Amino acid sequence: MNVVTPSSPSASDVRYRVDIEGGDAASRIAYAQPLVLDGGFSGLVDVGPFLLASNSDGIGSKVLVAQALDKHDTLGYDLVAMVADDCVCVGAEPLFLTDTLDVERVNQKVATYLMSGLHDACLAAGVALVGGEIAELPDQVKGYTWNAALVGIVSRDRVLGRDRVLRGDALVGLLVSNFRSNGFTLVRSILEKELGPGWPQVPYNEKKTWGEEVLTPSDIFAPFVLDMVGRFQAPPEVAVHGIAHITGGGLSANVSRVLPEGLSPVFTNLPPPPRMMEDVKKMGGISDEEAYKVWNMGIGMVVITPSPCGVLKMAEERDIPAQVIGEVR
Repeated sequence: MNVVTPSSPSASDVRYRVDIEGGDAASRIAYAQPLVLDGGFSGLVDVGPFLLASNSDGIGSKVLVAQALDKHDTLGYDLVAMVADDCVCVGAEPLFLTDTLDVERVNQKVATYLMSGLHDACLAAGVALVGGEIAELPDQVKGYTWNAALVGIVSRDRVLGRDRVLRGDALVGLLVSNFRSNGFTLVRSILEKELGPGWPQVPYNEKKTWGEEVLTPSDIFAPFVLDMVGRFQAPPEVAVHGIAHITGGGLSANVSRVLPEGLSPVFTNLPPPPRMMEDVKKMGGISDEEAYKVWNMGIGMVVITPSPCGVLKMAEERDIPAQVIGEVR
């Protein structure tokens, strides 16, 4: 395990890392008096014969890398992945989304690239883009920020909640090779310290710069999850007891939030982290504990299932890298 030196970003240095604990505390206050059912990664609203799932999210400071490279066409995949992959964690089928683009000044070329990518990502996810807003806020925003809100639908008896998860269920990780949209504050601070302010243009390998490598777009897992659990009122293909989207807070925290009290995730077969993440981790002197809390470390989603072979078979058929990474105990 690497030692964090005084000059390196650490878990206790909030200049380089978003305050995960503070955000969790704010969420507990906001939802202290819930008006709807507890839905884990998405809120659930009871509308009678079925439930609507809703969530909102954004892609954070990944946009700063895109601005440095003037490359904006893939961020739509990151935005859709954040909200669509949260939605399916409760068993819901994503229906439609709206986006909010806050800009310093409207740049027609940048907006066109962003909206073109968002259109393509919505098609890939099977989600309708029904509206949005571009707000020009020169006194509040430098460059731009991008967020979305999504609504999905799920039958009452098909909700994936903590009550379904059982001791002995397998944890199947869906593997990724990039940071997706979380932990970029730390990534950027490390690379700027080690490579200078122009780090996005510094070559990473023979094919890509550092900026191009970390800008790699997110895979959207929602269609695969729906193939497993069944779309609205369609039968499931394999038994799934729970799903965790590995976003802010890392692997253990996100899996734990979908487990019932008294059960914990035990990771016995974690894959090697992607080379790029290991490179950034070593450059920053970041400990394993900190890295697994801030970044996904190569696991984009975890499927909790009593039928791991069925999940692995479906993943292989769709060319999605996956492996059993542990179990619920």
